Amino acid sequence: MSQAKKQHYVPKFYLKNFSINSNRKTIQCLDKVNLRSHISNFKVIAQEEKFNESDSQDIEDNLSKIENDASKLINNFLDNPKYKRLNSEPFKLKLAYFILIQLIRTKEVRNRPIDGINSLKSYMSNKHDLKDSEIKKFNQLLNKDEIKEAHLDFIQDDNLDLLEGIFCKKWILLKNQTSMNFWTSDNPVVKYNPYGNLGLIIEGIQLFFPLSPKFSLCILDPFCYSNFKEYKEFDILDGFNNIKKAGLSKITDINDVKFVNSLQIKYSTEYVFSCENEFEENGKIKQWICDVIEESSNESKVKTEEVKTNLDGKLFRQHYS
Repeated sequence: MSQAKKQHYVPKFYLKNFSINSNRKTIQCLDKVNLRSHISNFKVIAQEEKFNESDSQDIEDNLSKIENDASKLINNFLDNPKYKRLNSEPFKLKLAYFILIQLIRTKEVRNRPIDGINSLKSYMSNKHDLKDSEIKKFNQLLNKDEIKEAHLDFIQDDNLDLLEGIFCKKWILLKNQTSMNFWTSDNPVVKYNPYGNLGLIIEGIQLFFPLSPKFSLCILDPFCYSNFKEYKEFDILDGFNNIKKAGLSKITDINDVKFVNSLQIKYSTEYVFSCENEFEENGKIKQWICDVIEESSNESKVKTEEVKTNLDGKLFRQHYS
């Protein structure tokens, strides 16, 4: 009997930058579902059997090529982390492409339509008793094979508008100078917006992508920010000029690191990762982490009105508009 393929939705090369003691084999994991911490091997995290293939298509080889190029790009950058390198358009474009692929390829994205349909089903059930025919329609929408097929299609689309939404931003390199490390997760490209929704072209949007325990990218709306946390309204011309000027922000306040890490907790599917066991205190998961988990569980990850009955790319795309 042939062994089933284990396929990652977060690349091993990326996760290894957060390995324990630079051994490149293990990583500290926070299981946010069961509230426990443990050490794990890279082979068994952020992966699932045949995640990147279906009966009709297999995108594993294409993703491997993207990962191979990105590993050279990112590891080379971490060897010489100069923020001005982010002003190089070819470099920035290649990195933006990898970030986009990583943003849309995860289990969190795969599960989003299922969560939305279940949310809508629950909402309708609370309003009135559903007929058998209505329940059947919901169950048809929950066809995981079709959702998987649509997700694989979405990853392979050109998505040029989404790529532009990442590339045409103000890029900041965050240099962590505190005693706490940057963490990552099984959904490492996270979004935040203190002023509105989380679309890539929405005013005030911020993206965070940790590269290592001491460096993270912060990708900002160029018309709203001059640097990390520094709000400034730019006119059209100055905003476009702002795109061309990468920045550096030296993080000296541990609360800023906790904020970035809290986004990894909030938007992870199951696991958060670190190079050290910073998740526990006196044998228990730290209270502030529990508070973030509780807060995020009380928020609806998928709005009921976002759920569509067609299983094409729009089912995934609408989250990023």
